[in-house]
Amino acid sequence: MNAILEMNAIRKAGIAVLLAVAMAPAATFAQNSSDATGTPSATSAPQPHTSKSIRQANRRLASRVRTALTKGKIDARSLTVLAKGGAVTLLGGGQDTAQIQRAGEIAKQVPGVTSVDNRLVQHSDQQ
Repeated sequence: MNAILEMNAIRKAGIAVLLAVAMAPAATFAQNSSDATGTPSATSAPQPHTSKSIRQANRRLASRVRTALTKGKIDARSLTVLAKGGAVTLLGGGQDTAQIQRAGEIAKQVPGVTSVDNRLVQHSDQQ
């Protein structure tokens, strides 16, 4: 009778081990997509947009537009560049009509810009 009890105990232990081995991969895949250090991996889902991240993205886009204008030989010191969700507004004064038009064209070519509202006006001393 003791032999039968031992066999049942061994059988139950074997089943418990098999279940543990079978469940280990499922537990691994159920974790979030961070590596062993706890940092998110590159394939993790994008985080929801927060007000802070949206403002930062708008500031980065405006900065890229100002940089492009400067590289395009547009005097950006008297210009204000506003960005909101890819829509860019140019405010301020330009040296001449051609430069004002060119500023709008340069801004349209910046990656991330979806539209440009060119509100630049010619300086009054150059009319």
